[in-house]
Amino acid sequence: RADAGKPKLQWGARLAGKLKGVDPRNARAVHAVMDEAGLWWDARAVSTLLKELRNARANLEVSFQVVDWCRRCKGVGSDVYTYNALISACEKAGESDRAFGVYADMRREGVAPEVITYNALISACEKAGQSDRAFGVYADMRREGVAPDVITYNALISACEKAGQSD
Repeated sequence: RADAGKPKLQWGARLAGKLKGVDPRNARAVHAVMDEAGLWWDARAVSTLLKELRNARANLEVSFQVVDWCRRCKGVGSDVYTYNALISACEKAGESDRAFGVYADMRREGVAPEVITYNALISACEKAGQSDRAFGVYADMRREGVAPDVITYNALISACEKAGQSD
């Protein structure tokens, strides 16, 4: 079928449910679940699955195992959407330093960040109470020529509020 490799919401939710029950330290078990899915893997499918895992509040390590498996076993490279999904998963898990590690990997791989990337990083800073770091991300964003949007400004305001900087 022409659409056999295209991610479907039901597909992502089912696979996320199976992966959520796997010990993320058991790479072999994660790989077995992924192999069992038998889907055609591409960066779009991986991004969809990462979003499903984030929404299912799966262990963050599972998301990293999935990306690792797709790179090593299926030759799927990460694109801006994959990196954004990983950064967002780190943000949701309250792991701002890890989000910045993913961002550093993204830059090292030559993948250009977009507004969604910066918004997720700013939100990660907000959750960690790091308003100065959030404004550093905002400055980088502007320097790179990426236009902020309403989500950017809302995240910056939330970062100030969380840090007690209502001024």
